[in-house]
Amino acid sequence: MKVLTQPTPPMAAIVLVALLSLLVSIQKGDAHDLKIGSSGDWSIASAPYTTWAERARFSIGDTILFNYDGSKDSLLLVSQADYNNCNTASPIEKHNDGHTVITLERSGPHYFISGVPENCKKNEKVTIVVMADRSQKATSESPFVASSNFMIFFCLVGVFACFFI
Repeated sequence: MKVLTQPTPPMAAIVLVALLSLLVSIQKGDAHDLKIGSSGDWSIASAPYTTWAERARFSIGDTILFNYDGSKDSLLLVSQADYNNCNTASPIEKHNDGHTVITLERSGPHYFISGVPENCKKNEKVTIVVMADRSQKATSESPFVASSNFMIFFCLVGVFACFFI
């Protein structure tokens, strides 16, 4: 009759830590940290930003850095109508700290303009279009298909059971 031995606790701990690290890296997603216009400089001199924004692919969770002189300029998130007319009177958000980091939290277009109307009219503005979140499977698929997080959880429970019970 063979006697089965269990792995030593340090080996089990290493495997568990490795699996937890994998889980955390999967949860991080594909978010990117970007600088406006590639340089991060939000100014008339760096405008227009249209070509940069059209070439980039933006996803939910991405962050965009805007650097500018906060005593002379600002960054406004505005409606499409205010973007088209360079209207600075009623922004959705106003930033004037000179080092603004915007996190893109929803899909669709985001309209940014300079808080100085003359700067906006000289193309210190940008439309950033965020792609739809495609990370979740449609619920119309088979109800028996488990999500990847659910499967990872059961794998971790299985590893725990193998090494510690």
